[in-house]
Amino acid sequence: MRLIGVDAPETVHPEEPVQFYGPEASEFTKNSLAGRWVRLEFEPQEQIDVYGRLLAYIFLEDGTFFNQEIVRQGYARAYTRFPFRYDKEFRLAQAEAREAGRGLWVRQKRQPISLHPLEGKIIGNRRSKVFHVPGQVNYGRVSEENRVYFDTPEEAVKAGYRRAKR
Repeated sequence: MRLIGVDAPETVHPEEPVQFYGPEASEFTKNSLAGRWVRLEFEPQEQIDVYGRLLAYIFLEDGTFFNQEIVRQGYARAYTRFPFRYDKEFRLAQAEAREAGRGLWVRQKRQPISLHPLEGKIIGNRRSKVFHVPGQVNYGRVSEENRVYFDTPEEAVKAGYRRAKR
């Protein structure tokens, strides 16, 4: 199943490493939904996506709109590429999470320059397929939505990324 209006970080994609805040988003979802009765709603024009997944809105017994809540809590971004019934509410929920610095939007302190160039996390840019190591000029400047984290440069290269030139 795919949650309508939700873009959560990847944790199990066979061709991508675990994304920033992915494990936390997965845990939040499991804790919120496991063993609970829910009500599903659908968009009338499209109920199955191109991958054969059911597209749904999830409402908990207490009335909590889970799709919106996961965005409001910062565990996912609003996926507004295609119009849907709650588009405006999701944009507002994301703005609230971002303003509050929740979850994906946590305000990070500037990374100190490391004495050893390979200490710390490696940050890859999903769009450019370039990775940066701590101490490089643009380390930490990759926008949060494009970040992919690696433990070693070798892991980044194996995933198809190349090292930044400076």
